Amino acid sequence: MTRTTRTPLALLLVAVLALAGALAAVTTAPAEAAPKPGPVAGVTVGDARIAGSKASVRIAWRKAPRARGYQVLWARSAKMKKARTASVRKRSYTVRNLAVGQTWCFQVRAVAGKKKGKRSAPICRRVAKPGQSASPWIAASSVTGIGTAARTQLTVRWRATAGARSYELDYAITPEPVVNYPLWENKARQTKKVTGPTAVLPGLTPGKIYCFQVRAITAGGAGDRSPTHCKYTMTADRRLPSGSPQALDVATWNICASPVACRTHPFNKRVDAIATRIKAANVDVAAIQEAPPGPVDDLTRRLSGFDRACTSGAEAVFVRTYRYRVLSSSDTVGTPHTNPGACWARIEPANGGDPVVVVSLHLKPGPTAADDRVRRTQAADVLAWVRDRFPREHLVLAGDTNSNRGHDLDGPRLAWQSGSLMDAYDIAGAFRSYPVQNSMNNWETTPKESTRWGAHIDRVFSSAGIHVASWEIIEPQSGGRYTQLLSDHSLVRTGLLIPTS
Repeated sequence: MTRTTRTPLALLLVAVLALAGALAAVTTAPAEAAPKPGPVAGVTVGDARIAGSKASVRIAWRKAPRARGYQVLWARSAKMKKARTASVRKRSYTVRNLAVGQTWCFQVRAVAGKKKGKRSAPICRRVAKPGQSASPWIAASSVTGIGTAARTQLTVRWRATAGARSYELDYAITPEPVVNYPLWENKARQTKKVTGPTAVLPGLTPGKIYCFQVRAITAGGAGDRSPTHCKYTMTADRRLPSGSPQALDVATWNICASPVACRTHPFNKRVDAIATRIKAANVDVAAIQEAPPGPVDDLTRRLSGFDRACTSGAEAVFVRTYRYRVLSSSDTVGTPHTNPGACWARIEPANGGDPVVVVSLHLKPGPTAADDRVRRTQAADVLAWVRDRFPREHLVLAGDTNSNRGHDLDGPRLAWQSGSLMDAYDIAGAFRSYPVQNSMNNWETTPKESTRWGAHIDRVFSSAGIHVASWEIIEPQSGGRYTQLLSDHSLVRTGLLIPTS
């Protein structure tokens, strides 16, 4: 009889548990022993691409040993506090929605399952917003074609923007009044793309207001658009005259020899330099304002080669004798409405030519709407008075108008354009100084700039057919500052070409 030996249950249970433990050890031991993924090398951070107020940056790196994926981290400092992360399988990633104007730091590390490799060293980049371009200005203007086929061509320039690879110039005909006009919303807007800070725009409509904005395109994207600059386009009747037109170079200058505002700058210490600047401007006629009897006599004695053709209370016209001669003149123009003052001189070229009537005037100062209305009345009175006496003569009105296109009511322009007189600043063929720098400096050595129009209250208006070859402010500068201010106004010089009969 054979006996069967039974294993006690307790011993069987122990054996089973031992076997399970052994199997577990076999299956888990390799995972426990698997090394972490290796470090990430060759991390590169590309140039930021900017759209509006946000930027994107592309990060790339070389393959890391044993990596199954990667983690990209970014934060605003190299300490990587509060870092944001993204998990990727490829070896590049574009981080988006980065705030511009901030420094951003980036790291990458390899991932294998739950194991993470060592982070790469932080790479930090300043995500700078492309600089806003400065306001453009008009450097030159001309008219081609005749009649309804006439077109104006403008040369537009602006200061170079740091880092610019190219530029976009937006422009469009703009209705009046031009007040905070959103040019980029104008459906008729056109865009000219150029590589440098100059653009030539042919085919524009004469006698219209165009507004301009420019922005730089950099490696980081498009910068903000510049402030808006606006310009009236030369009309067909102001084209360069054919044949041999009669040249008349005119200066207008408020020399501030009488007001209280200039008593801290004694005129007797300025008069020699004022006379020197007028002569150096090489003009045929100088219309002077704010020069009462004593100072104007002092100036007259120093202006060799010029005749004082007329004076009013504080206004005068000087004529360069070897170029022009005075036919007649008067110290009175218009009615009491023309105060502070105006005087006129009728002149003709010394070697023969067409006579021209030149008026030096000074219209009422003041910033209010009521002041604007008074200036309009004064301007209308002056024109009516002169035209009553000289209905067909070429006419030049020069002086301190205390007004410009930036006023709600540019009274002088509105009064005179009805008589076909136009502002030289609007229609000049060439601008020889920055047009956006104001003609009034207020004794401040840093030039004042009015980007939309150029706030020139010192103006030269001329009658129909006269071509304005050039316009400029003569005020010496160095390093962006005026170096020899002689008045709270700067001398404005215009080169006129008059068609001869």
